[in-house]
Amino acid sequence: MAGVWAGSFLSNLVAGSIGEWFGWHWGFLAAGVGMAFGALLFATFRGRWLSQLTRPVVAASESSTHKPPLARHQRRALGGLALISVFTVAYATLFYQKGGFLNLLVQGRVDRQVGDFTVPATWFLSISTGIFILATPFFAALWNRRIARGGEALDVCASLVVGLAVLAGG
Repeated sequence: MAGVWAGSFLSNLVAGSIGEWFGWHWGFLAAGVGMAFGALLFATFRGRWLSQLTRPVVAASESSTHKPPLARHQRRALGGLALISVFTVAYATLFYQKGGFLNLLVQGRVDRQVGDFTVPATWFLSISTGIFILATPFFAALWNRRIARGGEALDVCASLVVGLAVLAGG
């Protein structure tokens, strides 16, 4: 995951700068080279870092077509998951507009002059990713301290709720 965040942070700085300074054809070429490099890294190191991942073994009873109806607690869990999914889809729909809308907004309405240098509008796209990278150790330490004091780790749904609450605050 660190590679994804690093790529997300650097791509706006490198490919965006090249695109704004030399033309978007060159910026897209730089992005393509970066993606090819990432795919090459993945193919090279997947055996070392992903070797413990295996395909799940399906038991004979699981492969049958007859499944018993869901219990009440299972239906409630699925309902909660569906509700969280609605909020996550809404968040993702808005968040991923930043590549287009935020770029245009910054380009047209923000004073980007720092002395004689004009800050490329695409650099602003790296701000949120940079904050994610900086905030990750803080939240990891917070979770680890909670567990060390005898608390339980948050389950997936609670983690999503906390994450969405932080995003709403942002």
